[in-house]
Amino acid sequence: MTGGTTLTGGARRTGDRTSDSPAVSVVMPAYNHEKFIIPAVESVRDQSFKNWELLIVDDGSTDETGSKADGLSGGPIRVFHQENSGTASALNRGLAEARGQYIAILNSDDAYHPKRFERLIEAMNGNPGALLALSTVRLIDGQGEQIVAGREVKWLAAAREFYRNSGNFFLSVLRDNFTCTSSNFLFRRELLDRIGPFRDFRYANDLDFLFRALSIAPPVFADEELLSYRIHEANTLRERKRKRKKEFLLELAWIVAVQLEKRRIYEIAAPRDIFAVLDATYGLRMEAILFCLMELRRNNGNAEILFTDREMRADCLRVIDRTLERNRFISNLHAGGRKLLSDNKKLLNENKKIFELLQKRDGECLLLSEKA
Repeated sequence: MTGGTTLTGGARRTGDRTSDSPAVSVVMPAYNHEKFIIPAVESVRDQSFKNWELLIVDDGSTDETGSKADGLSGGPIRVFHQENSGTASALNRGLAEARGQYIAILNSDDAYHPKRFERLIEAMNGNPGALLALSTVRLIDGQGEQIVAGREVKWLAAAREFYRNSGNFFLSVLRDNFTCTSSNFLFRRELLDRIGPFRDFRYANDLDFLFRALSIAPPVFADEELLSYRIHEANTLRERKRKRKKEFLLELAWIVAVQLEKRRIYEIAAPRDIFAVLDATYGLRMEAILFCLMELRRNNGNAEILFTDREMRADCLRVIDRTLERNRFISNLHAGGRKLLSDNKKLLNENKKIFELLQKRDGECLLLSEKA
């Protein structure tokens, strides 16, 4: 294939569609997942819908991921290698090679249900205006066993329940991303043409892509567990919650600011509701979002400036820092207040016991006096 077109964001498309193009292109970014890449690939091979191609992009793995991918190459499976450049770069490399009418993402540590393509494509065919399809997620551990209890299971159940009660997909995902991962994305090629490829976020490239997609058209959501999302120590769901909260909040604030600036998001969520969710869920206050919005406007709406202007990024991080410091201060005040109330309650109980003892002593003294 010659020529090609350029995707928004600089990724060059070489995978133009032809008469023999597959219906679904699966893009699999892979980095140091030697334990998981074979089950991931097998879950694509096991699809009941057989008209697919798989594009594995090894992002400079330092373990055996690359060599295992090479051993799987052939037929509908193509493997590409690049220097370590991050998830977004690997995804965009695969997107540039994709030839399918539909494009699906599968991270190399996750796995598909055998009927995922069949179910989601059928659902999208029933909704011609839909550009993106997602499903409910099944949590699995490092050994591939389903996780049925614990913090993540409770979190996911609560997040799903919020969506069922609210009916607002955008606010539900903003509050708690119950879709969990970019592995949950299956979309028409048209969506990629309209919103462009993945941006270079470390912790929130899935949310950024999802929010841009939602601003174009509502998704199809299948309330069926068609994706197994693997929970292990190295995945970003745990990392952004435990180690990198500040960086994750910066990316989230910037993503929301970009959507507010484009204004299309107002059709699916009111700004007051967006700010309320951010504050209640993340302690991310309005001033942090507005600061990012101001910087975005100062740079003529260039969303990519966050990745290139280190000074501006540092300024935004300082605002996030102040927000977190104030949250800690308020939290400490509340904790101190609760402790003071608890101490006062204990003191009142102790005083009550002393008073009761005094009453008892006085009663005994009065009784002895009367007998005398």
